[in-house]
Amino acid sequence: MSYRDDWERLARLEPHFAVLTQPRFLSSHLTPAAVEDFFASGDADVHAIFDDIAAYQGHEFRPRGALDFGCGVGRLTRALAARCPSVTGVDVAPTMLRLARESCPEATFLDRLPDRKFDLICSLIVFQHIPTRRGEAILEELLARLNPGGVAVLQFTLRRPGGAIRRFARRLRAAVPLLHRTIQWIQRDPQRLPYMQINEYHLPRLLDAIRAAGCREPVQRATNHGGIPGVILITEKM
Repeated sequence: MSYRDDWERLARLEPHFAVLTQPRFLSSHLTPAAVEDFFASGDADVHAIFDDIAAYQGHEFRPRGALDFGCGVGRLTRALAARCPSVTGVDVAPTMLRLARESCPEATFLDRLPDRKFDLICSLIVFQHIPTRRGEAILEELLARLNPGGVAVLQFTLRRPGGAIRRFARRLRAAVPLLHRTIQWIQRDPQRLPYMQINEYHLPRLLDAIRAAGCREPVQRATNHGGIPGVILITEKM
């Protein structure tokens, strides 16, 4: 089963929790107030993104077209649509796209990258769920879709805690669904969700791809997502 299949199943079972893995976003706990908090977190993230870009460029950033890669149910897309005349969300899960269209009808939602360029491309807490080599190829595709003067804001996980044996066990659990389900049964996991991959990226390779795409040296913002160190890279197409 591919990560695409896993994400469609996650979208059908727990679409909000799959985006932000906090108990209050589980379907059984998803009150109207929790939904409001969910989208408010997207507003806060987009506000921080625009502040960081303004500091990076030295002037107010006013993109006309934005791409939200790995949009999920539209957590960031809604906030981007309030700032940009044109917003496109992309996701691999059809159910995520259906829910995103409901939450943000003014945006366009697609299951693949469009053949056009953007002033802003953002992706938060997405690449970590994509196998590393595929993620590196997508990074190159995204950077190729930046207009001159356009900005990319992209988040990556860098290294999960644990040694070689633990990393091998994670890869095996991701590759063998039966093993994952067996572990869930042993642990009496009530959700029984598909295994959510958290993949590691090598920062020098990411920086090399950014330079090769003709972009400025990026600003790096350290992140810690569930105890896993990572980075948000902000770069501008020259």
